[in-house]
Amino acid sequence: MKRLLLLLCSVAFCLTGMAQTEVNITPRPLSLTPGQGQLTLTHGFKVSFGTLPDSISREAARFVSDINASTPLQALATSSTDGLIRMQVDESLAPEGYTLDITPDHALLKARTTAGFYYGMQTLKKL
Repeated sequence: MKRLLLLLCSVAFCLTGMAQTEVNITPRPLSLTPGQGQLTLTHGFKVSFGTLPDSISREAARFVSDINASTPLQALATSSTDGLIRMQVDESLAPEGYTLDITPDHALLKARTTAGFYYGMQTLKKL
C-alpha cells in the first residue's frame, strides 16, 4: 500500500512539473511550437503596422498604450516596417486566426482581420 501511494505521489509530482513548462495562453491556440531563445523588449521598442488599415493600426496603438501603462518601456506604434514587433496581413488565415513567429530578433504577427490582430496582441501580452 505504501508503494502504491509513493508511486501515485511520484506520478503526480512529474505531471505537475510537466504542466509548469507549458505556455499558459487562453484561449488555447490550435498549435504551439516552442522554440529556443527569447525576444527581449527594450526601452522604446517599435510596433510596426506598415500600411495596414486604420482599424489595425489602432490595435497596434492600443497594444502600445497597454504596454506603456503597465511598464516603463515607452513603446512606439509606427508605420515603419522595422519594428521589434511587426504586423502583416495574411489572407490565408481564418477571420479570427493569427500566426505569431517569435525569434531573438523580432516578433512577426500575421492575421487576416482586425479581430485576428487583436487576439494576437492579447497573446503577446501574456507571453
